[in-house]
Amino acid sequence: MTEALSLRERKKQQTRQQIITAALRLFERYGFERVSLHDVAASANVSKMTVFNYFATKEDIVFDEWRDQFVNGPARAVRERRRGESAIAALERNYLERLAQRDPLTGLNRMAVPFFRIVMASPTLMRRQNELFALAEQVLAQALAEIAGTHDRDVTAIATAGCVLAIERALISENCHRLMGGDDPDDIYPEAVRMAKENFRILYAGVPTVFTTPSSVR
Repeated sequence: MTEALSLRERKKQQTRQQIITAALRLFERYGFERVSLHDVAASANVSKMTVFNYFATKEDIVFDEWRDQFVNGPARAVRERRRGESAIAALERNYLERLAQRDPLTGLNRMAVPFFRIVMASPTLMRRQNELFALAEQVLAQALAEIAGTHDRDVTAIATAGCVLAIERALISENCHRLMGGDDPDDIYPEAVRMAKENFRILYAGVPTVFTTPSSVR
């Protein structure tokens, strides 16, 4: 029974990936707005209903693979921070580790080039990306408010979350533009690390001490 379930789950995952691969290929070639779900289904050799079974909207096909890290990653880094580590230190370490691992969402992995090209060329996808950043900001603000012992609408937590994600977004954008310009990820990496450390120093200097004080001290 377990083996059959595992086989069924693998089949579902294969179908999902088949749809994503076909869709991204079409979106990159023709542009997101010019491709219909019918086109995606035909290219993936599945029915349109099958596409809807996996993705509620066309935009979801593009962002599905990255959505959890995109929205929940920063807050998760804060909540799972090491003993004696401040929230900002945890966020910096998380970002630097992802750079070292060539996480596609840092803009330092060639695998993500088609994704970034598709998004940047589409007003619809740029709006969705902005919505996801706004959601990530809300989720991170909640995690920071937990540290401060305040409520979800704590303005200081919201402002700090906004600063963190604005810096990460600027860093990722710079990495991405260099990558799409033809630079090698390994050549970009040292400068990406330097810029990250430099900009996180701004956070240490500017955000409330409750978010920069090691957890064992509080």
